[in-house]
Amino acid sequence: MAIISKPNQKYKNKEFNAIYPIVLLDGVSDPGNMGSIIRTADWFGINSIYLSEQCVDVFNPKVVQATMGSLARVNIYRVNAKHFLSELKQQDVTCYGACLSGTDLSKVNKVSKAAIVFGSESHGISSEIKKLLDEKILISGKNQQVDSLNVAVAFGIILSDFG
Repeated sequence: MAIISKPNQKYKNKEFNAIYPIVLLDGVSDPGNMGSIIRTADWFGINSIYLSEQCVDVFNPKVVQATMGSLARVNIYRVNAKHFLSELKQQDVTCYGACLSGTDLSKVNKVSKAAIVFGSESHGISSEIKKLLDEKILISGKNQQVDSLNVAVAFGIILSDFG
């Protein structure tokens, strides 16, 4: 058992102090996936995650449990995803998006000043956010009968590759 204070989840531009890659989640709604993503981000040293307004509440009990304590170490900010990505692009941050069609992850020219967007489990990245991406990236699989990966699994694979 632990007692932690519930932080302010609203992002303010003056708070922006990025560790790259920057992570933006667009509509991730499953509490287990959200918790696993936060825990995985902590593992890779990501200190902040930015969530679109459509994401699940990170204080949902299932999210909290799945983070295994990482929620206390990773800053979570709610943002207007479209405005946030536009702001990043103005700062010359390259914006990648995990998609079912795109450049194979192994062939992507990765830059250090990067943001990676991950979409919802059922719909992927929203169309308005896709328009702002510099490059769509794809994790190629061996079995063509499987159409996609769980977003938390894809998150871990992509962060490992960008590491």
